[in-house]
Amino acid sequence: MSVLLQLFLAYTLILLLATFSYKEKLAQEREIFITSIRCAIQLLILGYTLRYIFSLRAWYWLILILGVMTCAAAFIGAERLKLKASRIFLVKVCFLSLFLSTSIVFFPLLALGVIKATFREVLTLWGLVLGQAVNSLNLAQERLASEAINRKDEIEAKVALGATLKEALKDCIKNAISASLIPKYNSLKAVGIVFIPGITAGMIIAGADPLKAIVYQILVMYLILGVSLFCAYFILHLTYPLVFSSLQSRTNLFKKKRRRRDSNPRREE
Repeated sequence: MSVLLQLFLAYTLILLLATFSYKEKLAQEREIFITSIRCAIQLLILGYTLRYIFSLRAWYWLILILGVMTCAAAFIGAERLKLKASRIFLVKVCFLSLFLSTSIVFFPLLALGVIKATFREVLTLWGLVLGQAVNSLNLAQERLASEAINRKDEIEAKVALGATLKEALKDCIKNAISASLIPKYNSLKAVGIVFIPGITAGMIIAGADPLKAIVYQILVMYLILGVSLFCAYFILHLTYPLVFSSLQSRTNLFKKKRRRRDSNPRREE
């Protein structure tokens, strides 16, 4: 079966979804068509790009591509950081967290030969774990902000008693890291019982030995867990002062607005 025919037959599912949405008046037809077409175009571009990249042999190209991927991930991660800091600073912090966490886990396995030193394997695995690291980065930072809001009085009391800000936020950072890893732990617990992971399914469909596919999937999931933990750790330790300062700024702004409102009460009619 040709690739174009496979794409056409696969798109019939989208047509069925759009038809169902139209009949049930769900108003999702436009979004279904736009997102599905965009997905197909992006993945086809990716396929042709990877075909070209895999034909390269110079390692400096691989290093350049990995750097570009990490920079793109840093920009995406910085967009969701709700901190009072310049965009450039947030991108730098995200880049440092992503690069360090991925390198710490990735390069030792590469040196030991667990990961093969080929364009195909290095580029694919780097991109895979990088995407997961961005999710952990944002989840950890959002949870730390939430913890700081809920425990603001406790944190201020610890600082007043002589603790450093880092010591006062120690439990919040610990809880934030734990929360960011919950999706990874759930995947590790459910894999092989509740669902078959995508890499395993893809390799088996492509004709690979099921046991080899499973071993490779285990490697990938361990990589994701390791990178996610280190990324959450780095981003929290690099941004915790900004989290608390942003919280104090919002609190002061709220107090000013409340005082202004109290000082100008509405006259009773």
